[in-house]
Amino acid sequence: MMARMQEIDAERMLATMENRDIPALIRFGDELNPKASQVYKAMPDRLIETKNSAAVTVWKIPVETGLTVEDVEISMKNVANEHNIKNVGELPLSEQV
Repeated sequence: MMARMQEIDAERMLATMENRDIPALIRFGDELNPKASQVYKAMPDRLIETKNSAAVTVWKIPVETGLTVEDVEISMKNVANEHNIKNVGELPLSEQV
C-alpha cells in the first residue's frame, strides 16, 4: 500500500482534505484501493452509531468455532506480515527508521 500511496500526489490530496472536497476524497480512496470508498463512506455512520472514533477504524470478523485466541492472533500476524504491516507494540521501530 505504501508504494501505491507514493504514486498519488500527496500535496493535492492534502489540499483536497483541507478544502473538505468530499467527492475528491472519495476519488482518492478509489485510487488507493477499489474497496476504499465503501469503507470511507461507512465511517461517518459508524461514528454516529458508536460515538467512538476508535471504533470507526476497527473491524470485527467472526472466526470459526473451535479456534483459540492464539490461533486467531497467529493468523492475523501472518496476514499482516504478508502485507508488510508492522506491529508497533512489538517492534523496535526507532531502530527501523
